[in-house]
Amino acid sequence: MRKASFIFSLSALRVIAIYWSNLTFFGYTLDGVLDDDDARDAIDNASRHPTLSRSVTFKPFEQDWGSLTDSSVIRNSEWTWRINVTNIAAPDADPRNATEDTHVVAATYDFTWPIDGNISAALDRSTSPLCIVSLGEEVDLPVKITDAYKEDTGSSCVPVLGQACVDAMLAQAPIPGLQDCNETAAISWSSIPECRDSFGVSSRAQGVFSVSRPGFNLSTNAKYSWESGQGFFWDVKEPVSGTNSQAYHNLGNKVHILMMYNDLRGRKLGPQLLCSRANVTELPDNDPGDDGVTLTGEAVLESGALSIFERRAASKYLWTVLATVSLTAFTFL
Repeated sequence: MRKASFIFSLSALRVIAIYWSNLTFFGYTLDGVLDDDDARDAIDNASRHPTLSRSVTFKPFEQDWGSLTDSSVIRNSEWTWRINVTNIAAPDADPRNATEDTHVVAATYDFTWPIDGNISAALDRSTSPLCIVSLGEEVDLPVKITDAYKEDTGSSCVPVLGQACVDAMLAQAPIPGLQDCNETAAISWSSIPECRDSFGVSSRAQGVFSVSRPGFNLSTNAKYSWESGQGFFWDVKEPVSGTNSQAYHNLGNKVHILMMYNDLRGRKLGPQLLCSRANVTELPDNDPGDDGVTLTGEAVLESGALSIFERRAASKYLWTVLATVSLTAFTFL
């Protein structure tokens, strides 16, 4: 198994004079995470003008609609989950590991819902945490799992992980509380026997397996209001050379996985499992490392990223920004 590197560059947004570091953050605002207003605006605007994007619709907590009142706004509703991946040209950024044509790669998630109001209003005025579990950003799934996600897969994880794995993941999800997500009851996805061909392979091949478990406060306080279309996940990579855009291709090709659940005044909503993939190009399974497994990053390398990766017209935006990113991790509760 070889470490993948890439020889493809896609110019996108131009950001000047930012000193970047790795930043992975779940939350509906970057206030308190980035100290400079212009830096926050630059990342937010990057997410609004991506070089690669996919949206999938889903029915929130559909399995629980029968237990909700006729007046529930959750019943018969449809939300949209959007993934944006952006390759930002940042020629004046602190180069760190970059040697030429400096770029910064960013990915964001957002939800949109049909009613007016914030996330609390969209969940029948729930004030308990919206608990979200996501696949760790560095976890690289086997390419046969990734390739199972097709253009028409939508938000279902069954074609990717299989029904048995999905059922087992949902069965082991913690029961949420009124004030917390009950994280101590969580079981690692890689240890689930029914998921040994997906997460189990990744754990053995990489020697590490991780998930993120944020809990989003659904307070109606306007200062912390999560609105429809607002980003709730931010993954910004430290600068790389434009000719080595491994992070961009990994984020674009990987299967993104979310599990969410909530306590609605003592009634459990979920868990619900969602999958999506920004670029749905089928990747080759050639086992370049001759070790019995091809990870997605290896497959992108072997396929020739320039010829197969979905290209998008670059947006022409210019920000003059002076900022320092000093926080590399943040937990929002």
